[in-house]
Amino acid sequence: MDYIRNIRAIDAHSETITIKKKTPTSIKAEHGVYKNMTNNHDIPDALPKEAYDALVGNPNSVLIDVRTETEWRSIGVPAMQDANPNVHFISWQFAPDMRVNECFLEDMKAAGIGKNAPIYFLCRSGVRSRAAATLAAAAGYGPCFNIAEGFEGVAGPDGNRHGGWQGNKLPETKPA
Repeated sequence: MDYIRNIRAIDAHSETITIKKKTPTSIKAEHGVYKNMTNNHDIPDALPKEAYDALVGNPNSVLIDVRTETEWRSIGVPAMQDANPNVHFISWQFAPDMRVNECFLEDMKAAGIGKNAPIYFLCRSGVRSRAAATLAAAAGYGPCFNIAEGFEGVAGPDGNRHGGWQGNKLPETKPA
């Protein structure tokens, strides 16, 4: 490629997504301006059960699991095949260094995700999915929703995860 896109992940303190280097003009024109796109909670949260019901109730809705391939293989994935086939697995970050997927929007486009479909983003606990949803919404996708609590739920003071897709006993495929 003759250009470099270098997206910095959300900084836990500033909650800002920025582009450090040039983005190609065609991407800017298609997806809008990215500079200092702030995660200011414009992306609505959906609880896991609400998201599941919306996905089942609207065959045009889309679920994007933005976790890593390692997480999909070792923890499991939402089982939606019978209820809604529009489930996509597009990593927001790559293990082990958790670098941001510089081609996230291109991967969405390649997966055939339409810009006018309701899109629900899912990660482990709801942080990466919010970043991905924010970027997608800025690029004209959506409406976009963050699945609060994520797939595994949020860490509690007892060290265990609570809530989430799994904690709500929503359909999942567990690793063998």
